[in-house]
Amino acid sequence: MEEHNNMQEKIKQLGIQIKKMEQESASFFEEIGLPPHKLHEALNNPNLYSKSAFEYLQKQREHLENAINRRIEDVRASVKKDSTDGTGNVKGHWIFVR
Repeated sequence: MEEHNNMQEKIKQLGIQIKKMEQESASFFEEIGLPPHKLHEALNNPNLYSKSAFEYLQKQREHLENAINRRIEDVRASVKKDSTDGTGNVKGHWIFVR
């Protein structure tokens, strides 16, 4: 039961973090005055930048995507670790009765 409560608390905390990130991103896009899809279009248009500037943007994007993907994998591993019994097998939620 305690593990269930711990997992519920972690899920709740992740929900809070996601909501905070959504608010921060909405604030950011409001501040710069561009909706996300327009920013995406601008960052993907090589005609707006010199060759070196565009390459720099692409490298920075790759670094950011890699960092985000590592963080996602860390969270997944944490959730998977918490839902196993140490053997790598997912714990059952049943009661053995004779």
